[in-house]
Amino acid sequence: MELDVALLRQVTTAGGKQVAIMQDGETLKDGRGNPQVGDKFKVVFRTNAESYIYIIAIDGSGWAQGL
Repeated sequence: MELDVALLRQVTTAGGKQVAIMQDGETLKDGRGNPQVGDKFKVVFRTNAESYIYIIAIDGSGWAQGL
């Protein structure tokens, strides 16, 4: 089975809002309770077979949560 995964986030540039692929080590901002300030993101998957995908987010304190 093959699996391609991309984490995309919305960025604001001089030309408006665009989608960018996140690179290893980049960090998303949570907005501290203000969703207008936090990063918006999307996880995209592509497989060549029927699959189950589990996404688990782990924050800086080690807290894990299923998405």
